Amino acid sequence: MKSILFNSLFFLILTLDIVFSNFDHLLPYRVITKPAVIGSLLVYFYLNSAHLIKEERRFLLLALVFLLLGDILFLKFDDTFFFFLGMASFMLGNIMYSLAFHFYVSHRFIRTILFSIVLLAYAYGLLNLIIDGLEALFVPVLIFMVVVFTMLQSAFSRLEAEVPRTAYFLVFTGGLLFMFSESIIAYSKFYKPFPFEDIFIMLTYGLGQYFIIMGMTYKRNTKAKKYNQNFHN
Repeated sequence: MKSILFNSLFFLILTLDIVFSNFDHLLPYRVITKPAVIGSLLVYFYLNSAHLIKEERRFLLLALVFLLLGDILFLKFDDTFFFFLGMASFMLGNIMYSLAFHFYVSHRFIRTILFSIVLLAYAYGLLNLIIDGLEALFVPVLIFMVVVFTMLQSAFSRLEAEVPRTAYFLVFTGGLLFMFSESIIAYSKFYKPFPFEDIFIMLTYGLGQYFIIMGMTYKRNTKAKKYNQNFHN
């Protein structure tokens, strides 16, 4: 029942924020709805993550806090200074996610290399599109991309780890959507406007964070619980 109530509340908030973002006279209300998207996930995660490793839980909480701060800063998206602060906050959020995902990472060399090649091809294609619009921002954006793709590589590397398959796919799907959201922002800001970009940015971002948190709070199997206990002993 609690999950049903939270899901209803979360998707109501996300829907309202998407609607508000597409009507100029409703934009001021995003001061409430945009931070509430991550804010609601932060509260849900805090109340449903007691079973996690202490350090893993701390990194995930920090990730959500940095993303929440970034969302608040991005409300001043037309201000370059706040945009950079928002980027820095989102980068820290991605780093915290990467650190949290590494608690259950299992490296398989060939699969890791193949997935890395896919990510590099994607990064090259995106960078090739936006590079002319980056100018002095080339290095910061490149660093940001490396951090984002490291987060997704960490989520992917959990496949053979001691986590349920459902939890794995939720987190990996969330990571993919998060990456797509940030890719759309980069494309629209440094290359050209993306059709219905506000809708797609917030939809992929909101769903991405939702899937990550649902995956990370998903009840672990017996082996994972044993690992968790041994970690603390």
